[in-house]
Amino acid sequence: MELGKHFVSEVDNLVRNSLRAQISVNSSLYFDESNLVVFHKTSSSFERVILIAGGGSGHEPAHTGFIGEGMLDVAVSGNVFASPSASQILAGLRALPASRGILMIVKNYTGDRLNFGLAAESAKAEGLQVNMVVVEDDVSIVDPGLVGRRGLAGTVFVHKIAGAAAAAGMDLAAVTRVAQKAADSVVSMGVSLGRSSVPGREAQGEPFPNDEMEFGMGIHNEPGVVREKLGSLDKTVSVILQALLKPFPTRWYPKPRDTVTLLVNNLGGLSLLELNVILDEVITQVTNAGLNIQYVLADSLVSSLDGPGFSITLLNLDEELERLLQAPTDAPSWPRNVHPYASSTAAGRCLQQETPAGGAVKDFSGGIKAPRSQLQSILASIQKSVQSAEPMITSYDTTVGDGDCGTTLLGGINGSQETIGLGPFLHRISEIVERHMGGTSGAIYAIFLRAMSNYLNSISPASSDTASIISDALQRSLDTLYRYTPARKGHRTLVDSLIPFVTEFSQKKNLQEAIAGAKKGSESTVSMKALLGRASYVNADILDNQAVPDPGSVGLNVVGAGKGDYGTIPAAGVDRMVESQTMLAASAQGPGHNVGPHLLRDIWAFAGVSIVVVVLRIVAKIRIRKLGWDDLLMTFALCLSLVGSAILTVAVQHGYGRSVKTVSDASLVIMYDYLGQTFGICGGVMGRIAFIVLINGLLAARKQYRAILWALMAAQIIINVLFILIIFLQCPGHASAIWADSDDSGDCWDLRVQTYYGYFEGSFNSATDLYLAAFSTWVFWHLNLKLQVKLGLIVLLGLGLFAMVASVIKTVQIHVLASASSDPTMATVNLERWLYIETYLVIITTSIPCIRPLIRSFNRSREYSYGTRSNNLYNNTHELSSPYVENSTSSFRTRTRMSALNAKTGGSGSVAKVISKRRSDFEEIGSEDGTGSGSHGTGQYDVESQELGAGRTGNFSVSAKHAI
Repeated sequence: MELGKHFVSEVDNLVRNSLRAQISVNSSLYFDESNLVVFHKTSSSFERVILIAGGGSGHEPAHTGFIGEGMLDVAVSGNVFASPSASQILAGLRALPASRGILMIVKNYTGDRLNFGLAAESAKAEGLQVNMVVVEDDVSIVDPGLVGRRGLAGTVFVHKIAGAAAAAGMDLAAVTRVAQKAADSVVSMGVSLGRSSVPGREAQGEPFPNDEMEFGMGIHNEPGVVREKLGSLDKTVSVILQALLKPFPTRWYPKPRDTVTLLVNNLGGLSLLELNVILDEVITQVTNAGLNIQYVLADSLVSSLDGPGFSITLLNLDEELERLLQAPTDAPSWPRNVHPYASSTAAGRCLQQETPAGGAVKDFSGGIKAPRSQLQSILASIQKSVQSAEPMITSYDTTVGDGDCGTTLLGGINGSQETIGLGPFLHRISEIVERHMGGTSGAIYAIFLRAMSNYLNSISPASSDTASIISDALQRSLDTLYRYTPARKGHRTLVDSLIPFVTEFSQKKNLQEAIAGAKKGSESTVSMKALLGRASYVNADILDNQAVPDPGSVGLNVVGAGKGDYGTIPAAGVDRMVESQTMLAASAQGPGHNVGPHLLRDIWAFAGVSIVVVVLRIVAKIRIRKLGWDDLLMTFALCLSLVGSAILTVAVQHGYGRSVKTVSDASLVIMYDYLGQTFGICGGVMGRIAFIVLINGLLAARKQYRAILWALMAAQIIINVLFILIIFLQCPGHASAIWADSDDSGDCWDLRVQTYYGYFEGSFNSATDLYLAAFSTWVFWHLNLKLQVKLGLIVLLGLGLFAMVASVIKTVQIHVLASASSDPTMATVNLERWLYIETYLVIITTSIPCIRPLIRSFNRSREYSYGTRSNNLYNNTHELSSPYVENSTSSFRTRTRMSALNAKTGGSGSVAKVISKRRSDFEEIGSEDGTGSGSHGTGQYDVESQELGAGRTGNFSVSAKHAI
C-alpha cells in the first residue's frame, strides 16, 4: 500500500464503522456503539474472571480480534492512536456480570495507564473487584526512567495466557499472577522503513529517506531510538536480537538453552512473502544464539495501521506458561495452528531435489563446435547488458504486466553464466533458462533455444556454409515456437522483436543488422494494442499515455545488443563466427572497444588552437604595452589545461577508454581520470577569472559593475573548488578508496551527492558564460560607436556563448558519475571530452578579442606599404585596451594634432602632459578618421579614471577642443 493514500477519507465514524463490521462477521459479539465497547456473552463468562483490554485503534486485530473463549471478554477502543476515555473503559467494566472479578491488561502508555486506572477506581467504588496488569515488553529503550517501557506485540501473549487461566476457572488473584508472570517473561523490539499513515490525516513528521530505517519505532509513530542506513536483512535482524538478548538486572532476558516462543509481527505494511523471508532469517539467528524455539508465530497481531516494518518478540516458556499458551481458544485473530516448532526435522524436510528439465540429456558428439572461452565471453557480455537494463525492463513490466520481466530475464542470464560447459551449448542454455527464468518469457526463450539446438546438433561438423545453417536454425526455431503460442507480429509481445531479428538475419546474414531489426521491432510495440499477455488487460489509454514498449521485446533486444558487433558471419563454421565476434567486439558493449584515442584527438585539437590563440594574445598585448594580470591568468589557465590533457594521455596509454575488464591496473587509470577532471575544472575556472579581470578593466568603471564581477569571480572559485573537494573527500579519511579496491569504500558518500552537485556546478558555469557575454554586449551596445565597430566588438566578446554550449553538454553528461562503477575506465570518457572542450573554448573565446589590435595593425601596415590611407598610419586603434564605460567620450585627434597641442603649450603645459599621459588609456574607438564622440541626451560625459600620480578616483572630462 502507498503510504498516505487511502480509500477512506471520512474519519468521523472510522472506528465505529470498523467495529460494526467486526460484529457483523461474528455472531457472538455485542457492540456498545456509544462507548466503542465490544464484548461477548457466553454462559461461562458469568462463572469466571472477566478479561478486559483496549487502547487506541489502528493496531488491528488488537484488541477486538482477540475476544473469544480462552482470551478476552471485553475490548474498548479509542480513536486512532488515542487512548479510550475513562468513561468508555468504565462502560466496558460494566458490560458483563463480574462476580469473580475483572482483570485489565493494559499496554504501558501514559494515557492508557491513567484512563484505565481511573476507570478501575470508579468500578471499585461500585463494588467491583478490579486488578490491572501492565505490559512493557519494548527493550529498545535502554533507560526507561519513570515512564517505563512501551507495550508492543508481547501483549497478545499476556491476553492468551491470562485468558486460558480464566477459562480454567482460576480466581482473580491466580489469573493476575500468571498474567504478570507472562508480562515479565516477554521482550520485543521493532524496526520500520517509515511512518504509518492515518486515514484522513496529513503525514506525520518528515518522510524517511528511501535508504534509511528506524529501530525501536513505536506503534503510534513515536520516534525510535536510532535511524540507520538500510542494510541487509541479516544485519537488521542481528541488531534487534542483540537488543533482545542484552542482559538486564530488572527483567528477564533470553539466555542460551532457554525455551521460547517466537513471534515475528507484521506492523501492517509488509507482504506475506516478505514476512516469511524475515521469519526464516529470524529463526536462523535465534537458533544460532542457542535458544530452543518451542513455538513460532508470524502474523500481523499488533499492527500500526500500514506501518512498513516488523517486530520480534520472544516469550520465555516454563511448563505452566506453555500449557496455558497451548490451551484452546476461538478468538478469531489468534493463529489457528500454533504447532510446536520441529527444529530437529526442519532441515530434513527441506529437500534440494534437482529435476532435469527434459530428462536425460543426449550427449551429442556431432554438430558444430565452438571454443568454450569464447562462448563464455559472449555470455559475460550479455549478462552485463541485461544487468544494466533490468530496472528499466522491470519498470515497463510493472506498468503493463506483473513486474517480473526484468528480474526473470536476469535470472535466466545469471543461471546461464553459472553452468556453461563445452557440450551442446544451446541445449544447456535452454535448460538453464527454463529452470532459472520462469514466466512466459522463460518458456518462449527455452522453446526457441531448444529447437535451435536440436537443429544445430544434427548438422555435420564439416558443414561450411555457416550463415545459411544459422539462418535455417533461426527460421525452424520460430516455426516451432508458433506451434505453442498464438503470438504473432503486431500482438505486442517479444515476438515483435524476434520475428524481425530472424527475418533480417535470413536476408542479410549479418547479426548486427538483425539486432537493429529487433530494436526497431521493440520500438514499434509502443503504438500497438496489446492482444496477448497481461498487458492485454491494461487500459489502452494508460499504454498510450505512458508510451511504454513491450518489456519482453525490450529484453530480447537487450540480450541481442549484449552480444556485441559480430559483423558479417564468415562461411567457415561457428568456431570462426565466435572468433570473429571476439576480434570485432568494437561496439559500446564489447570489452575490446577503445575510445581513448578519439578522446585524445578531440582534446589535443582544441589544445593546439588554444596555444596559438594565447600566444597571439600575448604578442598583441606586448605590442600595445598592455600586458596585464588577465594575460598571466589566461596563460596559467592554459598551462593547467595542458597538464590535465597530458594526464589523460597517460591514462589512455594505461587503458582509459577501454572496458575495465581489459585494463591491467584499473585503479591507476581511475586515479588519472580523477586528476584529469581536477585540472580540467581548474583550467576552466582560471580562464573565466582571466576574462572577468579583462572586462573589469575595460568596461566596469561603475562600482556596481565591479562589485558584480568580483562577486562572480569569487563564486566561480568557491563553487568549483568545492566540487573538487567533494570528488576527493567523498570517502572520508581514505581518499584513495575512490579509485582503489578498498574495504573502506562502503563508508563513501552516496554517488548522488557528487552527481547532483555536479549538475549545480555545471549549470553555474554555463550561467557565468552567458552572463559575461550578455554583460559585454549590453555595455558596448550603449556606447556611441559606429554600428560596424559596435557589432564587431559585441561578437568578439560574445564568443563565450560557444563555451556555454559546451558547458551545457558537459553538464548533461554528469549523470554518468552515479553509474560509473559499472565500467569506471570507460563510463566517464564523454564527460572528460566535453569538460576539456568547454575549458579550451573558454580560453579561445575569451582570448580572441585581445588579438584584434594585432590584426588591425597588420592590415594597416599592408595598406601603408601599398601607399594608401597613409593619413591613418599612426591612428593606432586599440579598442580593447581602454577603460571604456557607458556614458563616456574620447575625442582625441591624431598624433599630428597632439604634436600641435604640445607645441602650443611649449611641451610642458599641465593639460598637454595629462593628455599625453592619457594617450595610451583613451585611444580612438574604432573610427576611421580618428575621431569619436559620445553623447547621451546633451553634453559631455565624465570618465571615472585614476588620476595620475594619486591614489584617488575622480571625474575627468576630456576632449581635444576643451584641452586647447
